[in-house]
Amino acid sequence: MPRAFRLFGALLVLAAAPATAASNLTGRLSMTFQPIVESVNGNAVQPLMNPGKNGTVFFFIQHDCPICRTYTPTMNAIARKYAARGFKFYMVYVEQLLTLKQARHHSKEYDFACPSLIDTRHELVHLAGATISPEVAVFSPTGKRLYLGRIDNDWAGLGIQRPKATTHDLVNALNDIIHHKPIRRAVTQSVGCVIPSLLPSSQRNH
Repeated sequence: MPRAFRLFGALLVLAAAPATAASNLTGRLSMTFQPIVESVNGNAVQPLMNPGKNGTVFFFIQHDCPICRTYTPTMNAIARKYAARGFKFYMVYVEQLLTLKQARHHSKEYDFACPSLIDTRHELVHLAGATISPEVAVFSPTGKRLYLGRIDNDWAGLGIQRPKATTHDLVNALNDIIHHKPIRRAVTQSVGCVIPSLLPSSQRNH
């Protein structure tokens, strides 16, 4: 069965599920819309329907972004450590023309420590307000965006990588959430590849 028809059928099923999430300017989710994306296995997924005890974390990535590649060990290490502390993690491919085969191969090659999703319609991108990859968004179990920005300060700018990160923004945010403290910096500036705007429908994958 062609990919588009397979996904469409799954979307119809998921559309009947209770809607729980939608974006507004404050980063809080309303009860009118639940983002639906595709897993690298070709299944339609609503990642915010079943959040972690302490929240849900999305790593926005592009498979051909060199800075994303440098962050793979760090993203995997954080996902492995903090999944045991009540967070659910997802890698989110933001490339509109990325195929399932490419995404599946890339996820396997880099041995991601969490499930991988393909956000071809930018539903999660827009929900989080992401503009750069790699960039990370953390949502509370009730659907409020708690953090958006860089993983750490390993990159000072394009082409400028520090010998070692000295500020661990995502880890700090996750620890603040665990300890019920206000997040020290809820928004930070990421360094990486710009997330391209959506193409006209006539140029998209079908």
